[in-house]
Amino acid sequence: METTIGNMIAGIMIMTNQKIKIGDYMQFMGKINMRGIIEEINIRYTVIRTYDKKRTIIPNSILAKTPVQTYKSEPLLR
Repeated sequence: METTIGNMIAGIMIMTNQKIKIGDYMQFMGKINMRGIIEEINIRYTVIRTYDKKRTIIPNSILAKTPVQTYKSEPLLR
C-alpha cells in the first residue's frame, strides 16, 4: 500500500510540474541506463518507448528519484 501511495503522490507531482510531457526524449542519468520517448504519463507510472521499440513502464516514485535529462519535443531553433 505504501508503494502505491508513493507512486500516486509522485505521479501528481510529475503531472502538475510539467517539466516532462508526452513526446519528449528522455535519458536516465542514474542506475537506469535507458533512453526513449515518453509515450504516456499516468498517475502511477510513466511509459517510455525505447529506440528498439520496447515499451517500458517505470513507476513514478522511481522516476521522481532518478536524475533524468529531457529534450523537448518542440522544434529546435536554428
